[in-house]
Amino acid sequence: MNPLIRPFFLPTFRAAFLSAFLLLTAFSPAPAQEEKAPGTATLVVGAATYEAPGGVAPVELKQGDLIAVGGKVTTGPGAKVVILTSRQSAVRVGADTTLVFEEMEETPAGGGKPKVRLQLSSGSLGAMINSKDFGEMDFSVKTPHGVAAARGTFFAVAISGDRSFAQVGEGVVEIQAADGGSAAEN
Repeated sequence: MNPLIRPFFLPTFRAAFLSAFLLLTAFSPAPAQEEKAPGTATLVVGAATYEAPGGVAPVELKQGDLIAVGGKVTTGPGAKVVILTSRQSAVRVGADTTLVFEEMEETPAGGGKPKVRLQLSSGSLGAMINSKDFGEMDFSVKTPHGVAAARGTFFAVAISGDRSFAQVGEGVVEIQAADGGSAAEN
């Protein structure tokens, strides 16, 4: 097994990510439902802050808040946050995590697939991508040690000390090490 890829907290991950799955299925197109904008915090439990781009002082993150491209979410001990990153994807931000939203494009300029790029500095996140109903998208999570790019629908990324870890629950995730090495795990 590639040293970048290690099993971790999968049972907890699956149970906790059920909330994100339910959120994604709630956003499938239906006439009676209001669609949430990309970057919407749909669940906030515990202490979490949001720092808008441009060095604005962090404020308490609340359910319904919008996260702008370049914005940073930081969670405290025991906290969890679910953020809709596109009409077909959401992330569950774990406790003690720092996450920057580098890109969130529903329709990239010139066409193409929706694109989400996140930068995980510390902590953990889980990603849920609904490609069955909405088609493929370009979704990746950058850590200090490499990049995990979704080629599937259900995965998690965590940082522990000087290492990053990925766990794939469903589909395939391509791992690109910061030193240029790569692997695909399913």
